[in-house]
Amino acid sequence: MTAFQDKRSDSSGFVVIYALISSILAVAIGSLASYGLTRFKYVYGGKLRNRELSFYFISQRILPPVAIVIPLFILFQTVKLFDTQIGLIIAYTAFNLPIVVWLMQDYFAGIPVELEESAYIDGCSRFGAFWRITLPNIKWGLLYGVILCNARAMGEFGAVSVVSGHIRGQTNTVPLHVEVLYNEYQSVAAFAVASLLALLALVTLVIKTVAQWRHEREMKAIASLPPEAPRGRPVAV
Repeated sequence: MTAFQDKRSDSSGFVVIYALISSILAVAIGSLASYGLTRFKYVYGGKLRNRELSFYFISQRILPPVAIVIPLFILFQTVKLFDTQIGLIIAYTAFNLPIVVWLMQDYFAGIPVELEESAYIDGCSRFGAFWRITLPNIKWGLLYGVILCNARAMGEFGAVSVVSGHIRGQTNTVPLHVEVLYNEYQSVAAFAVASLLALLALVTLVIKTVAQWRHEREMKAIASLPPEAPRGRPVAV
C-alpha cells in the first residue's frame, strides 16, 4: 500500500487548503503591521522604536521551536484547539507572521510617500490611499508573500507536530505524513511524498524571481513618470 493508494493517509488535499488559508491571513495581517512600521514612527522613552519592533518580529523565527513546544501544547489544550483544523490554521498563521512583516517592509519602503500624499489631496482617507494606491503597487510582493508562506506552511514540521495530533486525513500534514510512512518502513512512498516538498521549493524560487522582477520594473516605471503640474496654475510652455 503506497502513500497515493491509502485514502485514509492522503493528506495532500486538505493541507494545501489549510496552508493557503493561513498564508492569506498571514499576508493580510503582516502587511498591515509592515505598513505601520514603514509609515509611522513609534516612540518610547524618547527614542524611535521601529527598528526594535522589526527585530522583535523577526526574532520569533530565531527562537528554537523546542522552547515553545510545552507552552504551545498547554495553550491549544486549554482553548480546545488541539487536534483541530482551526488550530492548525492558527499555528500556520502565527509561524508565518514574522516572515511576512520582515518581507513586506522592503516593498512598502519602495513606494514613494508622495503617491499617498497626492491621494490625500484628492480626498482619499489613509485607508483609501492604502487600499487604492499602495496595495496595487505591491501586488507582486503580496503574491510572493502568499506563495512563500504557503511553502513554509506545507513544510512546517516541529511545532505543527505538537498541535496536529497526527490524525490521518484531518490534521496529518505532508511532513508528518512522510514521518509516518518512513516509520511504517515505506521508504519509497516517503521519499516520493518528500519530493513534492522539494518541487514546491523550486516553484517558490521561480515565482519569487518573477515577482521581484515585475515589482522592480513597475517601480522604475513609476520613478520615470514626470512630476504632476500644480493644479490651478498655467503650465509654462
